[in-house]
Amino acid sequence: MRIQTILLFFLLFTAGSTFSQFEDVNLKMDGNWHSLKSEDGINVSYKFQVCEQFDGQVAKYLLKVTNTNLETKHVRFSTETYLNGDCTNCNRIDDQEYLTSIFLDEDSTVEGVCGQNKKQLELFSHFIIHVPGMSGKHLTDIKIVNLDID
Repeated sequence: MRIQTILLFFLLFTAGSTFSQFEDVNLKMDGNWHSLKSEDGINVSYKFQVCEQFDGQVAKYLLKVTNTNLETKHVRFSTETYLNGDCTNCNRIDDQEYLTSIFLDEDSTVEGVCGQNKKQLELFSHFIIHVPGMSGKHLTDIKIVNLDID
């Protein structure tokens, strides 16, 4: 009985510390779509996804842009990304690398899909399995800025 109690305590302690590494995440990791920004009939959402990449799995946040208008829209925005709470690109947010530019037909949606090379709609979070030398940092927040709709 004593060994079972010790084992149970150990399992609970290690499980808690494993999940606590992501306590600072402002993003939901449940695989459902969640709204980041809505304006003038355009909605930008995200979801957490584990993707197969190269020889392993990586965690990404995929973006979805929806046009609920009854006319075609040109949507442009930049994406601020935060690793462990620190903005990684705020001082370079105007660089083309962080700009998303999409033409959306009336009442249509475009979304990121793992491995489809829609870099603007796939945001890297972290490696699922770390090997020595890899950073333990992970994506903790995404902000849509400079939203422009024509």
